[in-house]
Amino acid sequence: MKKWSMFLNGFEKAMCVCLGILMLILVCDVTLQVIARYLFSAPPSWTEELARRLMQLIVFFGGGIAYRKSEMTGITLLVERLPENVQKACSLFINGAVLVFCLFLTWIGYRMCIQVRGQLSPALRLPKGLFYAAIPFFGVTTAFFAAEKMIKMVCCTKEDPV
Repeated sequence: MKKWSMFLNGFEKAMCVCLGILMLILVCDVTLQVIARYLFSAPPSWTEELARRLMQLIVFFGGGIAYRKSEMTGITLLVERLPENVQKACSLFINGAVLVFCLFLTWIGYRMCIQVRGQLSPALRLPKGLFYAAIPFFGVTTAFFAAEKMIKMVCCTKEDPV
């Protein structure tokens, strides 16, 4: 389990680096679009589509990272008032539901990639499947993160963290 957590830590760091690069490209793209709009009254047509696609990728990459760090929004008012063993059971159930949802999302995302594999995006002229691949990627990575959380809850005590 320790090696698996170390692998996921490294993978998360790589995702953070990719996320930073995507955000930098997005800032440059939007800056170019604004400057071109004000100087030439006509921004390049591809800048708007690129900004939309980058935002989609950022959301999916960031969502997986936020889930692993337990930084997703949640309503914990009721759960926090329950006994500790019931809190653990609720947490296991929630993470199990996330795992099942992510596997379903992976399957649906894969089918979407296959369905649009021959189509090109209008302005960028890139395969649409390239952008839709973020959906199964998010599903797989978040499923791994959910499985890791569940294993830690079942196998580890507070004194023996992984």
